Amino acid sequence: MRMLGRRADLHAVIADAEAAGRTVRLVVGGMDKQSVLKAFAEAIDAPAWFGKNYDALTDALRDLSDAHGRTIEVIWDGVAVLRSMDKPTYVAVRELLREIDEERQDLTVTIVDR
Repeated sequence: MRMLGRRADLHAVIADAEAAGRTVRLVVGGMDKQSVLKAFAEAIDAPAWFGKNYDALTDALRDLSDAHGRTIEVIWDGVAVLRSMDKPTYVAVRELLREIDEERQDLTVTIVDR
């Protein structure tokens, strides 16, 4: 998992991932637990069983695949608002993403802290 700061060029991050042959799933921000889970569900096209909780997000990320067998890069952008407004949710999601990143060889996570 890599962490990028507020000066990161999101377009360049996405372009680099795509140039490396990865499929990008962009998750934008969130202000609280429910909005973060909703943003992830939409970005990863979560299945109908997605329960809008951390366990469901973990399971959905474990099952996430690319139709063409490419590596997936999940980019979570704009997390600074969540970190300042709801730090426990930020920490919980960051740790969940770290675990998924460590478990899967075919999925990488980038967090853009701005």
